[in-house]
Amino acid sequence: MKKYVDMYVNQTVFQPKEQIDKILEIISELGFSVICVSLDVKDRRYIFEEIKKKAENFNLELYRRIDLSPKNVEDLKNKLRQFRRKCEILSVKCVEKKICTWAARDRRVDILNFPSFEYLKNFTESTANLAVEGETAIEIWFKQFLGVRGIKRARLIAETRRVAKIALEKGVKIVIDSGAGNIFEMRAPRELGALGYLLDIPEKHMELAISETPLNIIKTNLCKLSPNFVLPGVEIVDMEEENWLKKKETDT
Repeated sequence: MKKYVDMYVNQTVFQPKEQIDKILEIISELGFSVICVSLDVKDRRYIFEEIKKKAENFNLELYRRIDLSPKNVEDLKNKLRQFRRKCEILSVKCVEKKICTWAARDRRVDILNFPSFEYLKNFTESTANLAVEGETAIEIWFKQFLGVRGIKRARLIAETRRVAKIALEKGVKIVIDSGAGNIFEMRAPRELGALGYLLDIPEKHMELAISETPLNIIKTNLCKLSPNFVLPGVEIVDMEEENWLKKKETDT
């Protein structure tokens, strides 16, 4: 069975606290199996583990996400060192060309986020080449298309189509999610997919953008966050277990 992922759900969606169970039920009924919760790193009152535990009752997997808003490249480097191992998903808001360029090639960054259509211009063919090298994905928020009308919406659609076209041509990963700040801004997987059609993203890639692509990013980072991880392809192995496996192979 295909798992659908909403890779951006702000922690504010789960407020008030008394409504957490009802909100999780709604998210499950929408058709999602996995949710990435964007956390406010300064908000000590927010209890992610409590929500994660309740989510198990609705067959939902929850993962931590942190969205960085660096002032410059040096600030980005500092924030990456500070937060990379504190979450499963780490994104960078690409409000400047230099920040976007650095984030695209840094393997510690999972997602390039463009908070509004003015910043989409920072994504170019050269940036896409760096994103392929750095294995970073670009993110498209459904929420952005809800808050604009008229000529602004037309410009947003045109610019996002340009970005998506470059990404597809260069082989950059694409993620489509809700970008929700409250439960009313969430959308079912089929609605997220409909946005893909609007942006001329082929059906195959649209399905990947809401399922396999985000799942693979999460899976990769879970491995990297393991205490046994050293570097890609290298892990610390329990020698007793390894010897037992070798013995088993010999006996058979």
